[in-house]
Amino acid sequence: MRATCWGLVGSTLLFALAAPAARAGEPFGPPPGERVEGERELDDLFQDISTINLLNGLRLSKQQTEDLLALARKAAERRTAGPLAESYRKALADAKAAYEAFKAEANKGEPPGDALSRRALHYENLLKDLRNRRAQLVEQALPEFDAKLQSILTEGQLQIIETFRPCLVPPQDLKDPVRAGQAEGERGVEMLSHFRKIPAPIWRERQGEMADRYVERLGHGRLEITDAKVRAAEKQRFIDLVTKARAMSDTEFEIEKAKLAAQLNPQERLGQIVEGSRVVRDKARPREVSRAARWLLHPRIIPILEERLGAKKSG
Repeated sequence: MRATCWGLVGSTLLFALAAPAARAGEPFGPPPGERVEGERELDDLFQDISTINLLNGLRLSKQQTEDLLALARKAAERRTAGPLAESYRKALADAKAAYEAFKAEANKGEPPGDALSRRALHYENLLKDLRNRRAQLVEQALPEFDAKLQSILTEGQLQIIETFRPCLVPPQDLKDPVRAGQAEGERGVEMLSHFRKIPAPIWRERQGEMADRYVERLGHGRLEITDAKVRAAEKQRFIDLVTKARAMSDTEFEIEKAKLAAQLNPQERLGQIVEGSRVVRDKARPREVSRAARWLLHPRIIPILEERLGAKKSG
């Protein structure tokens, strides 16, 4: 069992359709005895506790909780409904009958006849096609759900989620969300302090390279500033800000460092750019679902939120 917090399970997409029990060419799973009875239930409990720890750290308002529950329900409905839902359910039932007939015939010791074989293969291919089509439909809905979730949460709450890791007992900074919200500002101060110590010749030589890295960081890997003029302006703004910090005395820097660091906050600055212009667009590569969506739109969060809202109403 887990003794410490473990990394976010990012490989399983929130909206991914349930995979079949076994696929051609793959083993059934762990050898008998490797997973004991009750282990799956314990894993689910661990995930629920981690989700509850995160919710406690986020300090959602009643309105935020209600909005999140409504969005999570819509996401869950999209996973199980849609234009192909009925066709998929019927195909599953028909495939089960075809597979059972094929199994019974094959178990007699000889390969089943052409009719049974063609029928089994037909449903195998049909299910594969329907799964792919359903997955594409769900994938198309991801940006919509993700964007709505981002609008429900504050910047501070999104920052808490970015640094959250599943664990049984929450770390101190999650128990203290104000502390977690201060992390980005502290990183900005540390960065400026580091830049102040760089020798002048190196700063003059490499300031453009450092500015490029800062502008790339604005997008957090998901968005990109494509307008050349805006990119140039952001680079120059960064260089001017650091140059100003470097020119300050130690006393002046101590007084002004928090204000200067706030101007380097990537999330805040990117929001200002997006709000002020249309120069930010999704990258050409498929957009990955955010960490917030992986946690807060998972189907298992629905009963947790329902219980919380019920407790609030009765309290």
